[in-house]
This record gives sequence, C-alpha cells and structure tokens, in this order.
Amino acid sequence: TAQWLSEDGRTLALASVSGPWLFVREWDVPGCRVRRATMLRAPQPLEPLLTARLAGSQLWLCTEKGDLLVLDLTGGEVVHFWNLRALLPEAETQELASVLLIPAARVAWLASSTEDGVDRLFVVDVDRRRVSRELPHRRFVFPVAGERETRVVVEKPTETSVVVYHPRGSAIQQLATPSAVAEAAVAPQGELLALVGDPLPEQDVA
Repeated sequence: TAQWLSEDGRTLALASVSGPWLFVREWDVPGCRVRRATMLRAPQPLEPLLTARLAGSQLWLCTEKGDLLVLDLTGGEVVHFWNLRALLPEAETQELASVLLIPAARVAWLASSTEDGVDRLFVVDVDRRRVSRELPHRRFVFPVAGERETRVVVEKPTETSVVVYHPRGSAIQQLATPSAVAEAAVAPQGELLALVGDPLPEQDVA
C-alpha cells in the first residue's frame, strides 16, 4: 500500500493493488471522510507496487518492474500505461533501484543498477516517452519535501557533496556535506535546505 498527503494537506490518498486490481481511496482530512473510492482492473498485474503520487485528479503509480500507470480519477481515463524501464539504454541489463515520480513536471527519475554493480540515473519525459537526461551520479536520490516546486538532491559518487536539481534535471547548485546524506527537506519559504546525515557507528545523535 502506498500513501501520501496532497500539497495543501487536505487530502490523504491510499493506493493498494492485488494482482491486476487497483484500489484508491481519497480521504478528506478536514472532513474526516472518504471523498472518493476508485477501483480499476489493469490488463496485467500491478504488484509489487513501488511508488505512487496523487496530483490533482491524476494518480501516478509505478511497479517494481517499471510499469507506469497514470490514471485520471475523475473520469476513470487511463492517460499512460507503459513500461519505464524499457526506455533505458541496454534495458535488459538494468534493474530499477528506485523511482521518483514528479507529476507537476511530467517526469520520472529512475535509478538503476546492473549485475556488474554499475549505478545509473535517468530523467524520463513521461509525455514524450523518452529519456531526456542521464546524470553522472549514483542512485541515492531524495525528493525535497516542503518546496513549492519539487527539488531533487543527489549524492556525488566520488566526493562528500550533493547536487540540487530542478525536477527536469538541470542543476541548481552543489553543496559540500560532512557525511553521507540520509534525508533532505526545505523550509516552506524555500530559503533553507536541511540535509540529515547518517551517523557514524556507535555515535550518539542528540
């Protein structure tokens, strides 16, 4: 089951799958009631579910195999249903490690790895169904919560630093960090970026 809160904090959405069946419930937080429940049967199994996002009336979800479903919940129209992994170069050798869906920018970030341990990072233009960028970083990707426009923080593979990106993959700035980054968040006004590092072994964290 995937669950997430809308940007205005008024809708809590829950999505679950069972074989080809998708169940979505939209919970009205202020009114403490179910606003809408949707059930859909896909032409193939949707499990295991990897991630999901609700943006307005559209539900975006992706399975561990890379199947992307974009569904308009108002009319039940399927906007997209195809495989993200199939777009990657040498797709048969790529395994998805994580997927970040950014509906507002109409993109998906795909972190993949090969059997040889090579990590790659791609930005996919969903509407054009093509890879728009490949970034030279390893697969640790963090969506930045609290921003009006989603930012993506990516760790540099060869040094202790991170790069902050626009959702479509253009770099904003690089920041040095004292340790590996576990989470990232930004103040609502967008003036302060907080990076949470992994503590050293046996280190007390206040």
